[in-house]
Amino acid sequence: MVTQVGHSVPLQPEDVQMDVVDTRCGYTANCKPAFLQKFANVKSYLVIVSLCSIMQGFVVNGINNVNISSYERRYLLSSKSAGFVASCYDVSAGLTVLFVGYFGGIGHQPRYLGSGVASIALGSFVMTLAHFSAPPYEPGYESVICDIAGANSSSCSAGGGDANLKNYYYLLLLGQVFHGFGGTCLYSLGVTYLDQSVSAKMAPLYIGLMAGASVFGPAMGFIFGGFLLEIYVDYPRKPPPGLTSSDPSWVGAWWLGFLINALISLVLALFMFLFPKELPGTAEIRAAKISEAHDNGTEAAVNTPGFGMTYKDMPRAVLYLLRNAPLMLITATIAVELALAAGFSTFLPKYISNQFNQSPSFSAILTGLLAVPGAALGQMAGGWVCKKLQLKVSGVLKLTAICSGIVLVLSPIFFARCEDPNIAGLLANYPGESSNSKGLDAACNKGCGCSKDIFDPVCAAGIEYFSPCYAGCSENLVTLSNNVKVYQNCSCPAATPAGVPLHNGSVDVTVGICHVNCPLLYPAFVPVTLGIFFFTFFIGVPLTVATLRVVPEKQRAFALGLQWTFLRFLGSIPGPIITGAMIDNSCSLWEEDCGVRGSCWIYNNAQMSLRLFLLTVILKVISIVFNLIGLVVYKPPPEKCADMQDTPLANNSDARLNEQESSFHEGVRTANSAEKLNSEVESLRIQMAHTPENSIGVQ
Repeated sequence: MVTQVGHSVPLQPEDVQMDVVDTRCGYTANCKPAFLQKFANVKSYLVIVSLCSIMQGFVVNGINNVNISSYERRYLLSSKSAGFVASCYDVSAGLTVLFVGYFGGIGHQPRYLGSGVASIALGSFVMTLAHFSAPPYEPGYESVICDIAGANSSSCSAGGGDANLKNYYYLLLLGQVFHGFGGTCLYSLGVTYLDQSVSAKMAPLYIGLMAGASVFGPAMGFIFGGFLLEIYVDYPRKPPPGLTSSDPSWVGAWWLGFLINALISLVLALFMFLFPKELPGTAEIRAAKISEAHDNGTEAAVNTPGFGMTYKDMPRAVLYLLRNAPLMLITATIAVELALAAGFSTFLPKYISNQFNQSPSFSAILTGLLAVPGAALGQMAGGWVCKKLQLKVSGVLKLTAICSGIVLVLSPIFFARCEDPNIAGLLANYPGESSNSKGLDAACNKGCGCSKDIFDPVCAAGIEYFSPCYAGCSENLVTLSNNVKVYQNCSCPAATPAGVPLHNGSVDVTVGICHVNCPLLYPAFVPVTLGIFFFTFFIGVPLTVATLRVVPEKQRAFALGLQWTFLRFLGSIPGPIITGAMIDNSCSLWEEDCGVRGSCWIYNNAQMSLRLFLLTVILKVISIVFNLIGLVVYKPPPEKCADMQDTPLANNSDARLNEQESSFHEGVRTANSAEKLNSEVESLRIQMAHTPENSIGVQ
C-alpha cells in the first residue's frame, strides 16, 4: 500500500517497477558518476539522437544512393539489382521493427538504441569488405580502336572471370541488413523516447528538430560522396593512364564513406548507452498528457495494468492497431509517399547525370545541395507549423493533403531535360547509312572487332559514337596543338558535313560526348526540385505526430513499429525496385561482358522522363485519396477529454481531481530525490485512473 494525498491505493507489480526507475546516466548501477548527471535531460538526448540519425542518413540515404552507379559499373549490376541494395535495408527493417517496437517500448530504450547504432557501424564495415576482398578494378580502357586484324576481337578468355564480380553483391546486401536493424531502433524507439520526455505542446518541435537534423545526413552523404567519387576506386593505387573521372568506365572510391561512418557510429553508440531508461520528470509529463487517440473502444483495454508486458499480449496489441482505421490510412499515405521518395532519392543522381549530361560526382553534389535547404527546412517547418497552429489530427491530415497536391502540380518538371544526343546506331543513323539501320555495327566499322563492354564516347560534327572503334578510328589517341585530344583516321564520320577537320582523307573525332543544348537545369529544374524536396519532407513530421496521437500512449512505440513494417514492405522496399525497373526499361544499350549483361550504357532520356512523371502522378493521387479518407473516418475522443485542461470545473468529481492534483504538486515541491518524485507521480496517476468519475482522459 502507498499513501498519496490522503488515500491508500493498491499498486500493481508493474507499477512498483516503474516507481523505482533509475533516471541517472551511466553504464551500470555502479558506474554513474556525478558529472554525467548534468546530461540526463532531453536536450542532451536530442543532440545525441540527432547525430545518430545524421550518420544513419549519411550512409543509408546518402553514400549508398550516390554509389548506385558505382555498384553497377564495378559489379556488373542492372539498375534493378542496384536498387535492391537500397531496398534490402528496408527488408531487414520490416522483419525486425515489429519486435523492436513491441519489446523495446517496455524495455530500456537507450540500450536498444545503442545496439542499433552499433549495428549501423557493423553494417558499414561489412559493405567495405566488398571492396577489400574483390580483385583490382580492370576497366579495359586500352582496347578502344579499330583493329582489322582482329587482335581485340575476343577478350573473353582474359576477362570472363569478371562475371564472378556479382558475388560481391551479397556483401552489400548483408551490410544493408545490419543497417536496417539499426534504423529500426533509431526511428521507432528514438522518436517515442523523445516524445515521452517532453510535453504534448513541445513534442512536434522536438521531433521536427530531430527530423530536420536527420536530413543533413543524406545531404552530407551526397556532397561528401560526390567528392569521394573523384578518387579512384583502388586508392592509393593510381588509375590506368588516360582514365579520368569524366570517363564512363571510371569508378570512384565508393567504400571510403562507409569506412568513415563505421568509426563515427561506433563512438555515438557508446554515448547512447549512457542514457537512463527514463529521463528525470518523464513520469510527471506522462501524467499530464491528454489523449487524442482514435475512439474505437480499445483504449481502455490497452491501458489495463499489465497489458503488453509479455509476448502473449502481442496478437491482441496488433489487432487493436489494425482496427484503428485512421492509423492504417495514415500508414498507407506514408507508404505511398515513401515509395516515391525512396525511388527518387536512390536514382536522382543517376537521373541528373543522364538527363543533363553531368558527371556522376557533380550530380551527387547537386543532389545534396538541393536536399540540404529543401528537406531540412521542410522537416523543421512542418514541426514548427504543427506547434504554432496547435494542430489536432484533423488539421494535420488537411495540411498534408494540401502539400501533396502542391508536389503533384510541380511534377511536370521531369520533362525538363537536355536534348537527346545523336548517338550513331541508336538515336541517329551512321553517316551514309539507310534510315532503317539500327545497332552499333555498320559498314564503316565492319571487321573492327568492336566490343560493347568499353564505353568511350567520341564526337564528330554533332554525332556521337559509342567508342573510337565504332567510329572506325584506326589510330591511337593524339593531342593537337590546342590541347584537344582526338582520334585520327576515323572512317565512319567521313560523310559528315563540311567543316570537320580531315587527316589523310578521313575524319578526326574528339574525345568525349557531344555537347548538346541544355538550358533548363538551373533556371527550371533546380528551383522546382528544391520546392518538391521542401513540400515532400514538410509532411514528414506532421504525419509522425498524427501517428503518435491516434493511438493510446502505451501503444505508441509498438504502433510506430507496426507502421514501419507496412512502410518497408509497401513503400521503401518496392520503391527503388520499381523506379530502377522503369529506368532499366528506358535503356537503349546494355553493357555486355562475355555474354553477361551488366549495367546500362545509354538511356533514352525522353522515355525516362515520361515514365518517372507518370509514376509520380499515380502515386501522388493515391496518397491524397488515402489522406482524405483518413480525415473522414477519424473520430476524436469526447470533447471533455480534449478540453479538460481549459474548461472550468463543473462538478464535484472534477473539483476533487483538482484538489488531488494541487496536493500532489505541493508534495512534489517538497520531494528531495528523483526516485521519490517518480513514485508520487505514478501513485497519483494510478489513483485517478481507478476513480470511476475520472476514468477517461487521464493517463
